[in-house]
Amino acid sequence: SVRALTNLSKLYNNKLRFTRDLYNVFNLKLNIFYNLCTKARVTIDYYSTTFSTILRGKA
Repeated sequence: SVRALTNLSKLYNNKLRFTRDLYNVFNLKLNIFYNLCTKARVTIDYYSTTFSTILRGKA
């Protein structure tokens, strides 16, 4: 739902987003994404739509 997507975007900050910087581990950021999706009540159907939420910069 739109409300869930809005809630997810509010939960994210730049420290939680994935970049290509040294020591920025993608699997860790992906697990954070899944956990925050659960908290925001984003269903699996919307994962592909919201995936870009975890990216920052040239990631």
